[in-house]
Amino acid sequence: MNIWLRMYADKNRIPLREVVAEVRLNRQSSAETVFEYSVDLRGELTAEQRHELRQQVVDCPVSQTLLKRISFRDVSAGEES
Repeated sequence: MNIWLRMYADKNRIPLREVVAEVRLNRQSSAETVFEYSVDLRGELTAEQRHELRQQVVDCPVSQTLLKRISFRDVSAGEES
């Protein structure tokens, strides 16, 4: 999150001074794993810039990857030990 937000801010000339992100893994439900996060955006930012950066957290490549279905595939089949 931090890296993506910094890259996005630099590219779009948003005066983001610092990002502090905390992510917690919530496994209270056996049917779902939830990543709970908080993001503290620091710098002389307008409300619009803050909104834009918060939207980028949802759209970042890591978030998009983790939102997809995950499966495990054994590719060692046929190998002899």
